[in-house]
Amino acid sequence: MPMADQVSSVARCDDKVVTITPDDLIKSAVSKMTTHNIGSLLVVDNHGRIKGILTERDIVGKVLNNSKDPNRSRVGSIMTRRVITCSMDTPLVLAQQTMTRHGIRHMPIQEDGKPVGIISNRDILAHQLVTAQNTVRKQSEIFANLEAAYPGINRLKHDDSGRIVI
Repeated sequence: MPMADQVSSVARCDDKVVTITPDDLIKSAVSKMTTHNIGSLLVVDNHGRIKGILTERDIVGKVLNNSKDPNRSRVGSIMTRRVITCSMDTPLVLAQQTMTRHGIRHMPIQEDGKPVGIISNRDILAHQLVTAQNTVRKQSEIFANLEAAYPGINRLKHDDSGRIVI
């Protein structure tokens, strides 16, 4: 069972990681991104090993800004070759720190050299939001139970320094 503080607890992982090859046309990459409503594709070789990552930023910066023809240019010519990855058991805080340090929004998760998922800043933020909401809910339950057991407890008096007066 995954621990709540590991990448495996929040990442989108399945055997349907959307990939593309370096030899595919950029137009195909754009089509895949649009079809799957995603902002990046893992670029893999014929053995399924990660060779790069292609992001929306790569397309905008290297295709549109340089007037490359997406119908003729290959993914390999614009992909980011240095890919920062993590594993399923990477602590979530370490994944977030790594993404921040390298200025990336998507980080592939690999096991045995092959992609098994991807984690994004959005995944981490959604997890943090749910965690915070659960904490607030639990605290609200505690306060409600205290109020039921000790009516008026939420109307405690405070002195000038903010301490509770008993």
